[in-house]
Amino acid sequence: MIEASIFRAKILDPIIEDFYEHPNSLRYGTCVIWALDAYASHLAFADRDLEALSSRQRAKVESEFKGSLETSGSDFSWVFRLVREAANATKHAVRISNTSDIPYSSRVETQQVDGAFAYFSQARH
Repeated sequence: MIEASIFRAKILDPIIEDFYEHPNSLRYGTCVIWALDAYASHLAFADRDLEALSSRQRAKVESEFKGSLETSGSDFSWVFRLVREAANATKHAVRISNTSDIPYSSRVETQQVDGAFAYFSQARH
């Protein structure tokens, strides 16, 4: 497994830079959400002995870590929840869950966010 710090430096950060240059690009936006979701997976397994974990245990470690990011109570926990849902919707086309805010890949879009909404949502790109 690539170390999380290397994944961030060589994959995530350059993808984010590309998105900053093309903020309305669905292609770059999709790459960012996939990379953020994958980075969370790399963080989940940092300092773990992967050989000692069964595939079921690996799935549990990843799911619990990502779930903790969604429910941490931080100002950005809701942002990670949406990133995770968007990543899953675009990877799988249709979400199995009926409670998802992003049930289909067609619901993922880019748009310019200005004004009061951008200010109060702390949106940045």
